[in-house]
Order: sequence, then structure tokens, then C-alpha cells
Amino acid sequence: MTYVNDHSVLGVGILFTVLGTVAITTRFYALVTGEAVIMMIGSATHTVGAHFPADIGAAILYYDGWDQVLLERLESPFDIMQPLALALLKLSVLFFYRRLFVGRIFDIASWTLIGVVIAWGITFVIALTTTCGATIMANFGTLNTL
Repeated sequence: MTYVNDHSVLGVGILFTVLGTVAITTRFYALVTGEAVIMMIGSATHTVGAHFPADIGAAILYYDGWDQVLLERLESPFDIMQPLALALLKLSVLFFYRRLFVGRIFDIASWTLIGVVIAWGITFVIALTTTCGATIMANFGTLNTL
């Protein structure tokens, strides 16, 4: 007599179904309560979900704070690095596939995709750098400086 029989297969199937359902339910519960706690903390510190003054629409046009300029200067390199990282990730997968598969048609297709990914990466870096036109420093300013 072995351990693999109809009853053991049925028991393991039911056990894994129940365990998977419990794990997913627990994960969704933690996700919902975690977001609720984050929103409560943000509301208490007036950073997320807080009410703004009524005249914020007009005041934001003339806001000239150094903290906004500093924030933009810190965010801008990350905005440029994201498409670069994604392009390099795609290129690494393509070059990995080139080592696995051989053939003339695959060679042509892979080099074409490598060219497309390089063009895509360069295009997005240029587009993100020149979002405010030829003046690159305008990316780091406030609305008042535009």
C-alpha cells in the first residue's frame, strides 16, 4: 500500500485549495487595512487627503518656493533613469535570448528589436529632458517661472 491513492490526492487537493484561499484572503485584508492606516496617517499629518485653502488655485501660480525647486531637481534624475533602466532591462533580456536561440530569422528579428529598444530609450530620455522646450532648467522651476 502506498501513500499515493485516491483519498490522499483528494485530501491534498482540498488542502491546497483551502490554504490558497486563506492566503489570498489574508493578503487582501492586510492590503485594505494597510491602505486605510496609511490614509489615516496622511490625513493626520495633512499630507494625503487633507483640505486645501479655497484660494490655492490662484496662489499656486505665484508660488515661488525653494522647496518646490529642490523637489523638482531631486525628481528629475529619477524620471530620466526610469526609461533608461527599462531599456537596459529589455536589452539584457534580448541579449540573453540571443545566447539561447540561433538562426538567421531569429538573428534578424533580435537585432531589429534591439534597435527598436535603443531608439525607444533614447527617444524617451530626450522627450523627458526637453518637456519644457529648449530651456532644460525650466523643468526645475515653479509655474511662476514659466
